Amino acid sequence: PLMESELLTEKEVAMIFVNWKELIMCNIKLLKALRVRKKMSGEKMPVKMIGDILSAQLPHMQPYIRFCSRQLNGAALIQQKTDEAPDFKEFVKRLAMDPRCKGMPLSSFILKPMQRVTRYPLIIKNQLVFNSVTNCLGPRKFLHSGKLYKAKSNKELYGFLFNDFLLLTQITKPLGSSGTDKVFSPKSNLQYKMYKTPIFLNEVLVKLPTDPSGDEPIFHISHIDRVYTLRAESINERTAWVQKIKAASELYIETEKKKREKAYLVRSQRATGIGRLMVNVVEGIELKPCRSHGKSNPYCEVTMGSQCHITKTIQD
Repeated sequence: PLMESELLTEKEVAMIFVNWKELIMCNIKLLKALRVRKKMSGEKMPVKMIGDILSAQLPHMQPYIRFCSRQLNGAALIQQKTDEAPDFKEFVKRLAMDPRCKGMPLSSFILKPMQRVTRYPLIIKNQLVFNSVTNCLGPRKFLHSGKLYKAKSNKELYGFLFNDFLLLTQITKPLGSSGTDKVFSPKSNLQYKMYKTPIFLNEVLVKLPTDPSGDEPIFHISHIDRVYTLRAESINERTAWVQKIKAASELYIETEKKKREKAYLVRSQRATGIGRLMVNVVEGIELKPCRSHGKSNPYCEVTMGSQCHITKTIQD
């Protein structure tokens, strides 16, 4: 419509929309992969994993780099035209009244691609940390919880031990006399704030103090380049923490080791072949153009499950 209105030159339209068609193709491929995954999951079943889809599709989002680097120039041109050309201002206003635009101005659509692609890291960052690292352990299991104190500052923390990591939190509302029972009560209104990034158990070393018979139920957790010195509520509670962390850590490390050995075995077997793949080759000649200018610009699309690969367009 903007081109047909002759309110903008072809160069100005290109400056505003940059490589819009390439962005559409990127998202069509991503949408198709997500729909295939949804279909494979079942109609009424939630999709539990999309990390592999994003991992496969995000490298093909390079066109966003070009668009985002020029988006400000396009937005500035729209503002300039709106301020200086009454006809353009009125035309854009009419466009916003189109039901497909839902009352949103042209400038908002120029922002959308940048807003979309920059949200992906925010959406998946924590999921990648807490899921991909622990795939080898299967579903997460809760092992232990309780009050812990920093030995030096006496800061009160509440620890949650899972089979793959230890999470140290701060309770924003103090625990009452009911203690641990209240933490897991359906009626509990307690809120927790993460104190530190979760400590993965395949990277920890748990130690008792030099004199473990002392009155203070202290123990040390070494994690990469950091040491946490914590105090439990009692000697028995310290023993429980140390034993459970050690056991979970050993299981984690052993499971990782077995997974690496299995992966190595699979790779070594690939040389002799582990299956068959049937490929149908389809050839097309004298393609009928789908556009008025007589060009077809064909390309090939190969799909396997949720994976999709599209070749570069062959220019007529």
